[in-house]
Amino acid sequence: MAAAAVRKPLAGPPHSALDDLLDAAAAAWTARQFVAGHAAHIGTAAGHVRIDDAGYPMTIVV
Repeated sequence: MAAAAVRKPLAGPPHSALDDLLDAAAAAWTARQFVAGHAAHIGTAAGHVRIDDAGYPMTIVV
């Protein structure tokens, strides 16, 4: 049933661009640091992380 919903591939380049690969590598590195407990949060004020209207933290994790 799911295969019937996808009738043709999405329009776009036939391969990933270098910036897409670098974004994926940065996301994987950050996730690994976060899970290991070594991540630092940038954008916090006195340890307080601002939360947006949808409930997501507004901080940069490195």
